[in-house]
Amino acid sequence: TFQGTDKLTVHCWWDSYIREYCVENGIPYVTFDEAPPTEPTEPTEPEPTEPEPTEPEPTDPELTEPEPTQPEPTEPEPTEPEMIGGVCGDAANWELVDGVLSITGTGEMWDYTSQTVPWYDYARQIDRVEVAEGITRIGDYAFNGCLGVTEVSLPESLTDIGRTAFQNCLALRGIQLPEGLVRIGQSAFYGSGLEEITLPDSVTELGSYCFYSCTDLVSIT
Repeated sequence: TFQGTDKLTVHCWWDSYIREYCVENGIPYVTFDEAPPTEPTEPTEPEPTEPEPTEPEPTDPELTEPEPTQPEPTEPEPTEPEMIGGVCGDAANWELVDGVLSITGTGEMWDYTSQTVPWYDYARQIDRVEVAEGITRIGDYAFNGCLGVTEVSLPESLTDIGRTAFQNCLALRGIQLPEGLVRIGQSAFYGSGLEEITLPDSVTELGSYCFYSCTDLVSIT
């Protein structure tokens, strides 16, 4: 391959096949004592790469439920009891608060029928009757049909209890009549739940059927 190239000098390694070829064919050659040095390469730092911005995946608002929030406990505001009232005499008034029917003022209460008393619509809410000092007369039918009344307070100023005033007060087991009471009207306690009663010495008139149908009454003094 290299014959006739007189000016050719082959550079080769000592233990290479090329050197043997050159010897056999009379080709001038030069051997390397060692592998040719290679220039060192400076290390190169990788160029910084900025991350590509990623868009957030769209969320379907219908598929995401808001986290339930626990409402803070609140204390209920105190409410004042409902007050109902009006006039029940020329100088007398009535008031119903928390089941207590109060009669205040002076003089006589008006007379009524069983369905014209001003507290007729609230009769089943009444469990106590308080007649204040100054009232002199309880009107006819005043507390008729107040089935839940268990206690009645009467003033020393009272002189007259009208007819059927406490008729059918089934829960009324006892009542203290004041000294100075003169008259108890017809059927005043008809069908009530009285078990015993004491009549003051001042009483001079008892109406007919005054304690009629009081099936639990065992003592009158």
